[in-house]
Amino acid sequence: MKTSNSDHSLLTPSECAHQIRVEESTLSFWRSKKSVHLPYVRIGGRIRYRQRDVEQFIERNLMDA
Repeated sequence: MKTSNSDHSLLTPSECAHQIRVEESTLSFWRSKKSVHLPYVRIGGRIRYRQRDVEQFIERNLMDA
């Protein structure tokens, strides 16, 4: 099975925040309070977000007019 690069792309909190148009501090708050489901990974003490999880987060939060 072939996977696209976006399946494995890791984003910094800054890159993730930019994509979903929130402040980086908002992501930090969500992580600390576990108030919003946006999976992340911790690698060597650094936080990273998988591109596919960010895309799924956007889709889950899509509102119909």
